[in-house]
Amino acid sequence: MAVALGLAMTLAMSVQATDRTMSLKPGWRWLVHDGCGFAVPESWRPNADGSQVIGPDGSRLSIRRFHVPSWAIHRSQLKAAFGAVRSVHEDSSRRLWLEFGTGTRTQYYIAVAEGTDACDGLLDVRPAATGVDPTANVIADSIGMTTGPAPTGVK
Repeated sequence: MAVALGLAMTLAMSVQATDRTMSLKPGWRWLVHDGCGFAVPESWRPNADGSQVIGPDGSRLSIRRFHVPSWAIHRSQLKAAFGAVRSVHEDSSRRLWLEFGTGTRTQYYIAVAEGTDACDGLLDVRPAATGVDPTANVIADSIGMTTGPAPTGVK
């Protein structure tokens, strides 16, 4: 069973993901579930198995690691499954970030490839007045494979 490990940030710090270093600002924590790392506000709480974190306003992120022998096929299948989307924030050789949803919620699907694995996240937030909500942007940008648990001081 994978368990999310978290570190409440009181000082800005950096954490190492497999492909980059993430700088976390105060008020954010780094969580890891099944080899997928991601940053969320401190106020967000993981569920029992760490596959989902929920914010105080009901916003949530579900995260899952997939074995994907072909990133191109995985990306293509995701785009076909979602069909018409509100916006494609990124469609690259490493990341697919789609926006969809209507009304009171906005959903983002973020898939990030690393070799033959991918970390896929479904982020559900209240829509921003204009553009992408800054919190959603930080969370989406942080998702990716990581080589280990949260750095130190795990709660």
